[in-house]
Amino acid sequence: MAITDISLNDITDPVELEHLQSLRQFHRLGDDLLFKLARRVTIFRIPSRWVAIRLIIANGIPIPVVRKDHA
Repeated sequence: MAITDISLNDITDPVELEHLQSLRQFHRLGDDLLFKLARRVTIFRIPSRWVAIRLIIANGIPIPVVRKDHA
């Protein structure tokens, strides 16, 4: 897997942040899981959930499917 040249700086652009927050496939995933997935492409500290999501998208990392509760 090739690593995309992408910033690990925290996201300050409100448009990018709004876009990442709108991606429903990430809503039910916890921060720990997102950091674990993003660490597949970097050994550096990931500063936030949003940077982790940016890395996952940019590098085509598959995300797990979270099943809805059958309560």
